[in-house]
Amino acid sequence: MILFAALSFAAGCSASGAPKGGAAGASGGAAGASPGTAGASAGAPGTAGASAGASGQSGSGVGGASVAGSGGMSTGAGSGGASAGSGGASAGSSGAAGVVGASGGTGGVVVTGTGGGTFVMCDDHADFNGRGLCAPTGKFGAVVAKQTLTAGGVVTTLTASFAAAKPTTDPGCTQESVGTACVAVTCPSGAPKNPAGPEAGAITAKSNGGSIVTKADATGAYDVAGFASALWSQPKAALTFSAAGGGVPTFGETFCGPPSATITKPAMAPGAGLTIDRASDLAVQWSGGTVGDVEFVARDDGQAGSGVEVRCFFTGSAGQGTVPKAALAKLGAGAHTVASFIWVRKISLPQGTCVELTGVNTNVGAGNAPWNGGATFQ
Repeated sequence: MILFAALSFAAGCSASGAPKGGAAGASGGAAGASPGTAGASAGAPGTAGASAGASGQSGSGVGGASVAGSGGMSTGAGSGGASAGSGGASAGSSGAAGVVGASGGTGGVVVTGTGGGTFVMCDDHADFNGRGLCAPTGKFGAVVAKQTLTAGGVVTTLTASFAAAKPTTDPGCTQESVGTACVAVTCPSGAPKNPAGPEAGAITAKSNGGSIVTKADATGAYDVAGFASALWSQPKAALTFSAAGGGVPTFGETFCGPPSATITKPAMAPGAGLTIDRASDLAVQWSGGTVGDVEFVARDDGQAGSGVEVRCFFTGSAGQGTVPKAALAKLGAGAHTVASFIWVRKISLPQGTCVELTGVNTNVGAGNAPWNGGATFQ
């Protein structure tokens, strides 16, 4: 699958960005996502996990960006609260809990999809472009909130991973650099996961769309929590991460949730007849990706006993990049999944630990359609 992504840092937030009269409470009663199996697409961690600098520019996700949880989600109850207040600072009351995730296979999950919430605008973005990654040694953690947009709607997920040292990217997989911006990752079916490390207690991500919480199980492994709506929506909506603390001390950081970039080339959107020639370099262009990195990912699951994924990261402010034909040649001919994501990241430094906090959002194409779907490779 094809992904685009961007990294960003925001210093702080102010209530001046709240709309006059308060934000209307969003519906908290969206049906829960059915996460399925882990590691559906690339970028955020596929194994509860830690990001790493696979491309040399930004961290590619451990085992895949769009990670599905093993626990099912039940349908949420409740509705969004009405808007209230004046002067822009107060906001709509929260709706009832939207979705509660059942505890699944490897990790305990607590998910709350609250409706409404104050829209707080971030003061600024500062772009790391991979320079803010944690060192490969020492205690390490990664927390990733990801919004996956498809033609059918939005699913937001939250997962985390902590270890005594930086975990292996895609354990059990082989990785090959292709050009300066791309890697090809081959993972056999049933590839192992990184072992669980120390945990940081309940971890919460919240923004103007509500909040989502994930907890570790007795082994310290975090599962993927999720609900079927957007956690952040407006440009520069504050995205706040907080941890209750445990083996990893408590921490809390806020930065701007990444708005989608608009993919302008290829002009055809995935799922609408997009064709990619594997014998030629693929030029990609976008607008609005002024921070972070844009990632391109194409995934071929049709190879015997394994899946091959091409991941390319480009500087978001560049507005363009090239996927070399040598990378595309790693994929077989036929129909494959492609997507584009934008990433933001901020580093938190609880005592003795470096934690990478990441927000990921699907980019869009013409007509604001999600740049996420199928393409034909020739």
